[in-house]
Amino acid sequence: MRHGCKGCTRWNPSSAAAASESLAEKDGEGITLLEHVLNLAPKALAVVAAGTCSAFGGITAAAPNPTGAKAVSEILKDHNITTPVVNLPGCPPHPDWVVGTLATVLMSGLDALDLDDMGRPKAYYGKLLHDQCPRRGHYEKGLFATKLSEPYCLFLVGCKGPVTYADCYDRLWNNKTRWCVEADSPCIGCAHPGFPDAVSPMFEAPPVINSTDKLAIGIAGTAVVLTAGVAAVELAKKAKRNAAKKG
Repeated sequence: MRHGCKGCTRWNPSSAAAASESLAEKDGEGITLLEHVLNLAPKALAVVAAGTCSAFGGITAAAPNPTGAKAVSEILKDHNITTPVVNLPGCPPHPDWVVGTLATVLMSGLDALDLDDMGRPKAYYGKLLHDQCPRRGHYEKGLFATKLSEPYCLFLVGCKGPVTYADCYDRLWNNKTRWCVEADSPCIGCAHPGFPDAVSPMFEAPPVINSTDKLAIGIAGTAVVLTAGVAAVELAKKAKRNAAKKG
């Protein structure tokens, strides 16, 4: 499928211009994806939910969700299917996340995957984007961009790095060309469990985040995270006060 967004770092618009999907039929009737999942999942070693839609619901389950879309893990739970689910969120998921996960299972078995409590491989989703961002120093100094062309922390223009776990900063996209922040675009939190509803509006600073809400911050365990919204505002105010004193 062609993706022509100028400056997009996650899909190469020069790649295949189109993609087709075959439609299976049995007894003269179509077979739904739900039927396929319910038929195959009990027989599988594991189910790999590639992409935020299959992992957590994503855009397809966004409000008002007229189709009743659900994450694959929810569907299996509803039907009492206990097959393990490996979640690979991302919109789209990086090819390395998919291939690396499958290769690990094929070569070393399912137990070789170190998963967090949301079923994500820690090898790819083990670190907070915000902590690894090359603009993190600007955040600490209270230097925030107010438009996308500025080289400072993009939090105030919508960056969801403080609440998103993925290794985009290191893995990069399009044959290691760059990643969203390097392209002067805030992280939109596409790998976040609550994407897109919980991280919208895309280009506005996220609201104050409850550090005890695992779904809101998208982390595993009981770690406490600094309330990013409050911190950013206070740092910005401090930077302005310091600038005024120097002036």
